Amino acid sequence: MLSVYFITIGLSGYAQELSDNNSALIAAYFDNSSNVISQTKIFQNGNYNTSFIQTSPKENINIYQEGSFNGYFFISAYGKNDFNLNVIQQGKNNSIHIFGENSLMKNATIRQTGTNKDVIITNN
Repeated sequence: MLSVYFITIGLSGYAQELSDNNSALIAAYFDNSSNVISQTKIFQNGNYNTSFIQTSPKENINIYQEGSFNGYFFISAYGKNDFNLNVIQQGKNNSIHIFGENSLMKNATIRQTGTNKDVIITNN
């Protein structure tokens, strides 16, 4: 059975006032592409793939997961470097855990293939 719900909420008077007073500021904020200093792209093809990413605003990360039960975990609390990372996981039940970053990881590509593989990288 397919259920479709539509909810309409109206705020007479208030929405127009907010839009008139702030529309130029809001448009400038969202249209200014120079504010973009970080980008994360995630492509997942399969079942139960997961990604957890916690970074500072200087990282560009591309994640490609193909297969099932693949996991990717990246945490960098103090990201000091401009950082570009490409991660490719192909297979089943693979995991990659990356803690921190350094100059060796600045433009790294990590490719993991197979079944039941684990990679743990700790950067200081």
